[in-house]
Order: sequence, then structure tokens, then C-alpha cells
Amino acid sequence: LASALSWKRPPHRVRELFPATADATARNADADAVFVVTGASGGIGSTIVEQLHERTAGTVYACCRDPSRAPALDRVRPIKLDVRDDAS
Repeated sequence: LASALSWKRPPHRVRELFPATADATARNADADAVFVVTGASGGIGSTIVEQLHERTAGTVYACCRDPSRAPALDRVRPIKLDVRDDAS
């Protein structure tokens, strides 16, 4: 039980596993870049938003059914979108 209580989440290894190329580094530094992420309110989508915010200088549009659940970060613009509903 003590080992379960002392467990810590391992750090993200994205940069280590997928190092940025010179082209990607230049593109990530572009403040005019726009990134669109669907499913941004949780799970993989939320993590992608956080990683884009950390690694890029552009604007991230976080699309999800409930924008209040999207990560609240500067340069992140929550957008209400339900991919199952053509009207949204």
C-alpha cells in the first residue's frame, strides 16, 4: 500500500522521443501559426492542446462540446464544436 501511495506520474517524454526538426522549430516559433484540436476537453485532445501551448508560439483553437472544460491557457481559444452535429 505504501508504494501505491508514493507513486508519481512519470514526466512527459515527448521531446525526448520525438525531437523537433529544424523546420518544425522554425514553424513552432511562428506567432501567426494556427492549430486546431478537436476533442480538446479531455484525454489526448487536452494533452495535445497543452503540448502545443508549451511548444509553439501560435494560437491554439481548442474545439470541444463544452468549451469550459478546455485547458484555460493564454493563446488557447476554446470553440464550441460537436463533430456529430452539422449545425455546430
